[in-house]
Amino acid sequence: MQYTVLVVLDRYGEASQRELCDQADLDRSTIADLVARMERRGLIVRRRSAADARRNVVSLTPHGAAERRRLAPLVAQVQVELAAGMPAEQVARLRADLKTLLARPS
Repeated sequence: MQYTVLVVLDRYGEASQRELCDQADLDRSTIADLVARMERRGLIVRRRSAADARRNVVSLTPHGAAERRRLAPLVAQVQVELAAGMPAEQVARLRADLKTLLARPS
């Protein structure tokens, strides 16, 4: 879950906790706990939005960006291992189906 948050923030630059919920397909309490833990580890910073004081905006720290880069090849390797033995067409179909599933509104 933390890697997903790192990827989302790397892609968008910053996001509200609500946007993180939507992009990571997690509920608000899970995101709140996750963001707090990641903030304590120095991976992200959280601040109040200048436009809306009710919103927290989250962004990567340099440490968080470095951690995302460090983890990317490890995540890719896990994906290769999970798909080992599957025909390439089946892997492509599985990825397409998972993207479709994740793109559906909750």
